[in-house]
Amino acid sequence: RLSELLDCPAGTPLHYFAEVGFNNHNTPILYSEEYYRVEFAHVEGKFINPSYKKLSDEEIKDLVFP
Repeated sequence: RLSELLDCPAGTPLHYFAEVGFNNHNTPILYSEEYYRVEFAHVEGKFINPSYKKLSDEEIKDLVFP
């Protein structure tokens, strides 16, 4: 399903980030998981200028609550 939403073939490497945010009492107040498809321009044999495709909130909602 992620490959469909991120418009890439199944098995494509993705960047995955998980984050926990804490308040000043060291209590967790935020949890986030994000997937990104990364693409690079290819110029003169070098990969430059990465661009990232992130799922929208609506796409995430559809993924979590089909």
